[in-house]
Amino acid sequence: MTLILERCILIYERTIVHFYEVHMATPKGEQAVDAIMEAAETLFLSQGFNGTSMRDIARQAGYKSVAGIYNHFPDKETILIALLNTRSPYPRIFALVDQLEGDTAAEFIPNLFQAVTRLVNENTRFIGLVMLDFLEFNAVHVKEILTNLQAPIVRILQRLQGMEGWRKDVPPIVIVRTIGMLIFGYVITQNLLPAFVLQMLTEEEWKKSVMDILLNGVGDKQ
Repeated sequence: MTLILERCILIYERTIVHFYEVHMATPKGEQAVDAIMEAAETLFLSQGFNGTSMRDIARQAGYKSVAGIYNHFPDKETILIALLNTRSPYPRIFALVDQLEGDTAAEFIPNLFQAVTRLVNENTRFIGLVMLDFLEFNAVHVKEILTNLQAPIVRILQRLQGMEGWRKDVPPIVIVRTIGMLIFGYVITQNLLPAFVLQMLTEEEWKKSVMDILLNGVGDKQ
């Protein structure tokens, strides 16, 4: 284990204990933490992590002095970790997937794609926070969140293994990763592409085509 990963895990553990046991213990403490996190999220996403100082966050949160923030968070990285944990849609995504119907790949994939893209679209600010973590910390904090979600990931793999319609020569974890890439890539490009490109197809046609590629590939089989 590298020194940077050890350091990040220690910071992560310290943040969770400090955040939930101390700062969320009273309504007043909860309001203060919410205000700081809202301010930090706005600034991180508008001017970047390195472009934001603790003083900027204090001012945005309505504090007259930066000292007020240090009563709740020791540094910007700890705030980012708290934001990633509280804004993460991953637990809701896995809970949603557990409830989806479909006994075969052809039945399951459309339900999965529709439900998860909708949920991810509602959490595009979280994607921005993930990109900050990727750029500044090599995504170690997001990896830690996903590591703690090992149980639901294993459940999805087990469910996929029991479904008909998947290629048996492809490991289920590769299928899960591919689905994840398509869903997050779809949402990101949906927000980045110019209107004239998106208007070439209806939204339903876009989704149907992406699902068809996932199930059948892009090569001509004739």
